[in-house]
Amino acid sequence: LSADSFEANQVAVFPNPSTGIFNIALGNLTANKIEVYDVSGKLILQKNSLEVSNNQTNIDLSNTSKGVYFVKISTDNNTITKRLIKN
Repeated sequence: LSADSFEANQVAVFPNPSTGIFNIALGNLTANKIEVYDVSGKLILQKNSLEVSNNQTNIDLSNTSKGVYFVKISTDNNTITKRLIKN
């Protein structure tokens, strides 16, 4: 198991599926930026200053339509992408 795989497995997005507000558990990663893209690759949301509490932050997609989204979490030396489903 590579270090990259280990870091990716620490990150969780929940609840998934959700109706709009998602929590992101970061494990012991320090995220610099979170971006959310729709299935066509369009940037929907970007957060550069993250409010982290208990190694978690949240994103609010309640103003977006139902569908599949991708959240890209950037650290100093890595990026991790997770899939979200909004009902």
